[in-house]
Amino acid sequence: MSEKYCSIYLRQEGTFMNSQQIEKQLKEGTVSEKIKALKQLIMNIINDDTFPRSVWTVINTLVPLQTETHDVKKILLYYWEIIEKVNPDGSLKDEMLLVCNSIRKDLLHPNEWIRGRTLRLVSRIMNRGVLEPLLSVINENLEHTHVYVRRNAVVALNRIYLHFGDDLVGEVDEQMEKILINETDLSTKRNAFQLLFHANQAKALEYLNNQISNEAADEMGDIFQLSVLELFRKACKFDPSQKPRLLKVVFQFAKSNNSSVLLECANTLVQISTSNTTLKLASQIYLQILNQVSDNNVKMALNLITEQLLTNQKLNDENSTSVKEILCIIAQNNPEQRQNLVQRIIERFYDIQNQQIYKGALWIIGEHAQGELIIQALDQIKESIGSLPLVLQKQPEQNEKSSTEQQVEKKVKVKTVILPDGSYGQKIIEENDIAAHEQGDNIESKFRQFILTNSILASSLARTTMKLLYRIRNGTKVFNKYSAQTLLIFCALLRFYAANISKVDQDAIEKLNLGIRLITSPQVFKTCKLEWLVKGIEYKHPLFNQESEQNSSGNLNQNGQNKLIIAKQVDDVIAIRSLKGKAVIGEIDLDDEEQNEGENILGANAEDSQDFVHKLGTLVQLTGLSDPIYAEAFVNIHKFDIQFEVFLVNRTNKMLQNISVEFNTQGELKMLDKAPSVTLQPNASSMVKTSIKFSSQDIGLIFGNINYENMAGQEQNYLVTKEINIDLIDFIVPKDLNINRFRQMWAKYEWENRITLNTNIQNLRELVEHFEEKIKIQLLGSKQDLEVSQYLCANFYAQTKLDDDFLVNLSAEIKNNKIEGYIRIRAKNKGIVVNLGEKIKQLQNKQEQ
Repeated sequence: MSEKYCSIYLRQEGTFMNSQQIEKQLKEGTVSEKIKALKQLIMNIINDDTFPRSVWTVINTLVPLQTETHDVKKILLYYWEIIEKVNPDGSLKDEMLLVCNSIRKDLLHPNEWIRGRTLRLVSRIMNRGVLEPLLSVINENLEHTHVYVRRNAVVALNRIYLHFGDDLVGEVDEQMEKILINETDLSTKRNAFQLLFHANQAKALEYLNNQISNEAADEMGDIFQLSVLELFRKACKFDPSQKPRLLKVVFQFAKSNNSSVLLECANTLVQISTSNTTLKLASQIYLQILNQVSDNNVKMALNLITEQLLTNQKLNDENSTSVKEILCIIAQNNPEQRQNLVQRIIERFYDIQNQQIYKGALWIIGEHAQGELIIQALDQIKESIGSLPLVLQKQPEQNEKSSTEQQVEKKVKVKTVILPDGSYGQKIIEENDIAAHEQGDNIESKFRQFILTNSILASSLARTTMKLLYRIRNGTKVFNKYSAQTLLIFCALLRFYAANISKVDQDAIEKLNLGIRLITSPQVFKTCKLEWLVKGIEYKHPLFNQESEQNSSGNLNQNGQNKLIIAKQVDDVIAIRSLKGKAVIGEIDLDDEEQNEGENILGANAEDSQDFVHKLGTLVQLTGLSDPIYAEAFVNIHKFDIQFEVFLVNRTNKMLQNISVEFNTQGELKMLDKAPSVTLQPNASSMVKTSIKFSSQDIGLIFGNINYENMAGQEQNYLVTKEINIDLIDFIVPKDLNINRFRQMWAKYEWENRITLNTNIQNLRELVEHFEEKIKIQLLGSKQDLEVSQYLCANFYAQTKLDDDFLVNLSAEIKNNKIEGYIRIRAKNKGIVVNLGEKIKQLQNKQEQ
């Protein structure tokens, strides 16, 4: 079967049927049984079983049924494709005349699907006797009204021409040229051009030149252009003299906007020409693709620079530090490429030639290695350290001296040999010491040399190894194997440093000892919560992490809470009176102590006063002083509820009973706890609390009433309270956010509101601080250079108390002493976008003091 042409392969399933069963089912079975038998027959023929009489049976039983159901016709097309069509002497079988007649009828069928599917069958039949009577019908299908038929007709002619050439298909170049002019389908035009290029290359190039001269190259489509470039590369490979004619077309395609076409153009230029002009153009195209497609940028950068950065031996201390930072920054800012980078570092770990790069490589492995890469990293570290125990190699001068001595002291060996005359004799053989050869084979790695001569690298090794072991702590067998291996390495390092190095880095010794204690106590190690072991240290670089500067200078932590303010520096003098004698206690000491105590008191009072001022800002007057009951409330907005602390005063000279306060709103609210009823004596006061639960920020106005009874309890009175306006700003909490996460959320959120700036503020820094104060949004980045800049692009982030995120982008510039620009708001919730936009319009102007 392997020597025969076969375009179909199907796996045998179900029960096997022999030839008698198949023939019986084809003759006597129902339509579904006949189809099943034909499928079984096809599988048997594919598996190299011969059924010479089956063709007549199929023609007599199934061909008449193909007009009734398309299922039979579809299976018959597969059957015509795989049957043996010639006799052993090469002549066409008699029954194939009937098969050709059936195929011809299908090629003229009114159904375009049957025509197209039959043309696909013809493209797979490589028998001259079958194809000759069908060529005229195939040519007729080139002008069919349906594109599916025309496309498959061109494919069939292409396959026939490639197999038989001009002998069977004549004047095909004129037909394809006509199709290229009139056809509108890109796939059909591409197939026609491929056939024209093989049949008449001159006409194909003439067509392309006409398209380019008419500036219609962009209308050809990307699939057409990619096919043209592929054919050009093949043509130049077999006939280099065609390069000058083809380069003009490639130069024109290089103006395309499609990145795939541009990449193929650059590859084609590099392959078919070595001139400076073409190579320069190819380089420009590659750079253009790198700038446009970020994914290719990251992948190509990792593949091209990682190996050079790791293995370059011509690095000084400054360059090696830069290389380490580049590798760490790539790992930190490209999460999707971390495992690829770790894999590359592990593969090239043994070949690294610089100590600083080893530190960066160990940090990346310890932070980002996952899964199988952990095992590979531990194996690579063990291989780079080499055999134990650790000893320093002899210096080169000592090696040369020892090798010279070994050359003098040669081993002499006497061996019995057969002499040319056939007699036996003795031959003296000189052998060098085997240790000289072993010394050349046992070459230390750079990592072993660095770690033996500098104990600082051992600290990085201990951190990385312990992090890797911590991640595989749940696998008992694997953990036991590599923990024992690590324990041997740590003990060997401690023993070597104690015996050979006078100045040992204390941090390395502590980390090695800690690692030994943790490994020898596996239960403690598997449950420990050391920060450097579990979480690690996040790498921060000022160019890629601007928020670090902001966090260091701001007064908010990640949870939006106030940080502790350092009142004293570490080098300030501490006055301890009890340690001084009476003679040296003077006015200065007493003044310092009083000042310190005063600062502590003022600090506490300042904090309390700040809370009190904030609470006063939430005070709302509910009724007037002339009303029987004066009421005011502190409105405290929490995450899912609003709490009211209502202060009630009886302004009458009578006792008021059953005083109750109720609040309500138009939204969907739920009363959590109702304020208890109180009784107030004349001019008495009381404080009651109540709260309501909300599910969205669209609360709007809250209205309420105060019900009470007179002393007799017979008259029911009530007071309508002032409406309480719950502002969206009250729900906003400023939050910090990584700039990469900001970009992802900006691309994800679909609701956007754009507001035109119309403010009386004239300074960009003042504008940013104004929005931070009034809208309660957090600036992402630094405020440096805002006072001298003439333009600004700032990003802000905040959350509501319901954990709904929203993003704000401010783009502004100063023109004629006035700030102009736009504010764009994006969020997942439409209500936040609309309401916040209205608030920004109201609050963008600064109120005059």
